[in-house]
Amino acid sequence: MEISLIDVILIAISSAVVTLFVAYSVFTRVLLPQVREQVDKEFDEKLNIAVDLLSEEVRKSVKQGVLQAVAEIPSAEVLRETTQTIAKTGIDIMGVGLDVMRGRRR
Repeated sequence: MEISLIDVILIAISSAVVTLFVAYSVFTRVLLPQVREQVDKEFDEKLNIAVDLLSEEVRKSVKQGVLQAVAEIPSAEVLRETTQTIAKTGIDIMGVGLDVMRGRRR
């Protein structure tokens, strides 16, 4: 029995396809789950480190913001004047509203 060149090429292609199928099966069933597990583990570790660092930075920023806001609170005199101005404006608005209800114009 003679093996022709076409037979040799078909056997080589078949062998390559079977080898690729076996390699793909081993990769997807054995290696890929191990790699995914390792990546997930490392990702979780790095994420926890990042969360710890960020939470510390956020805490510092919030503390600094609160201290700055407290330091910028206006003095009691400014607050008193502002309160009086708001009260006077409110009384003026109520007066105009009552005049309109009574039919008077200012």
